[in-house]
Amino acid sequence: MKKIISLIVCIFMLGIASTSHAAATKMWGRSALIGGTKSVDNILYANLTDGDICIVVTDAKLTYFYRWEDSIPNATSEISPLLIKPDDLGGVNTGGWELASIRAEVVFGAPQVLVKSALYDVTVEEANAGVMVYQSGNQVDTGLPTVADGMIVCVFATGADGSAELYVEPGGSDHIDFEGLAAAAGEHLRNSSDAKDDYICVMGQGANTWKAWGYRGTWVEETPP
Repeated sequence: MKKIISLIVCIFMLGIASTSHAAATKMWGRSALIGGTKSVDNILYANLTDGDICIVVTDAKLTYFYRWEDSIPNATSEISPLLIKPDDLGGVNTGGWELASIRAEVVFGAPQVLVKSALYDVTVEEANAGVMVYQSGNQVDTGLPTVADGMIVCVFATGADGSAELYVEPGGSDHIDFEGLAAAAGEHLRNSSDAKDDYICVMGQGANTWKAWGYRGTWVEETPP
């Protein structure tokens, strides 16, 4: 990931050098767009020079690239994230931070496929991007990470019939909603059908909730209602 970010930065800087602007004199780093001491609009106007660069990496791992433009009229309204103005710009000064590009933590494409034969805990990064776990182990847990909106995890049984029982287990504070019923926090779902090619797919939705949205086989809660 570090190599990818470095490459993006290099490409971005080459793009700046190819314009009519003078080379950037300063590069700023921030963790928020507007509001607060760590935001782009908190950078003092008096310290800015045409062509300055600001890179923002938010807590949500979104990366924004900005270029300071001296010529933006004062009357032009701020529209985050496209255009950000310093809080101390004043009523007569010109300039603003123009969005050059935005990058996400994950480039979405085909989901990752993992082949496992023993207990495995899915990582946050894998679930955020979407992951399929092919599990040949019998009666072993596939652990889900702390849930967040949009996470997707599918677990498939690849063992032989009678040796293909899957346990899909959320974290201690999370639960799985299955067929309209919420299992107890931290309790797994199990395919009692115990057959090859059984599977279940769950999606993160809201706080502490995994929603089952597709499955094959007979699935039961660890503690049936």
